[in-house]
Amino acid sequence: MEGIPILVEKKRIKNLYLRVRADGRVCLSAPQGMSDAAIRAFAAARADWLRRHLAGRKPSAPPPEYVSGERLSLWGRSSSV
Repeated sequence: MEGIPILVEKKRIKNLYLRVRADGRVCLSAPQGMSDAAIRAFAAARADWLRRHLAGRKPSAPPPEYVSGERLSLWGRSSSV
């Protein structure tokens, strides 16, 4: 859909579910018997919501870097790496 990759899963469910995961992936769950055209139409109808939701996301923090000799707290005690 217009530059937004969507992971589509067909499941044994009754309704369509569209969600944006914490890592930014867009997932759509659909009933097994639903046609691909109907799924595309559903995603296209929700395009504005998706763009607003993706634009409002905060960028994720980079993973911490552990430096040799650094002091860390583990279970309430300070120890060095």
